[in-house]
Amino acid sequence: MKNINCVFDGACEPTNPGGALGIGGAIFEDKVLIEKYSTFELPNFKNTNNVAEYKAVLWGLTTLIRLKLTNENITIYGDSKLVINQLTGTFKINTGYYVSLAWEAKELLKQFSNIKFEWIVREKNVYADNLSKEELKKHNIQITKRK
Repeated sequence: MKNINCVFDGACEPTNPGGALGIGGAIFEDKVLIEKYSTFELPNFKNTNNVAEYKAVLWGLTTLIRLKLTNENITIYGDSKLVINQLTGTFKINTGYYVSLAWEAKELLKQFSNIKFEWIVREKNVYADNLSKEELKKHNIQITKRK
């Protein structure tokens, strides 16, 4: 059985809510990069950091399914406590523009036999963070410094 790690991150810039979305993620097999993703979505009043984070994790899940890796040992890492805790069932899915994305992710999880989620601090999610901001920078979107 393969060991697969997936990292994800999302950003809503320069304002949250309402900014442009930067979405990024990567999948590694035994520490070797097998796929990465970075995209941009135009500003929209429904855009939030949580929407961006969920779109990033959805990319990861759908890519793992496409690559036929659903029966491998998978760990998904992210710095969004909301996403990690909702997908593990620790937090309820309540209200917000992200709700339909959260339920879509929960539905996709049914296809996996051995998947777990781990929250990591922002400083350890640099690779996915850079991917989420890559396209924002290409579109000259100002990145807000956060503590």
